[in-house]
Amino acid sequence: MAEMDVSDKGGHKKGPGVKKAKKGSTRVDMTPMVDLGFLLITFFMFTTTMSKPKVWKLICLLRILTNR
Repeated sequence: MAEMDVSDKGGHKKGPGVKKAKKGSTRVDMTPMVDLGFLLITFFMFTTTMSKPKVWKLICLLRILTNR
């Protein structure tokens, strides 16, 4: 899941020479997204049917008919 760093370092001060507080960094775990990607790849690999091109048969048939 996502993780957010919200560490509080000291009290709130105002005035010259005081630096702005840094925003908390956000870290997102990419593991579920990678898992989903691999699942989609394997799903489409198993469900795709590989068919032979039918144009090749037509070209061969035309060559036989025209005696080339």
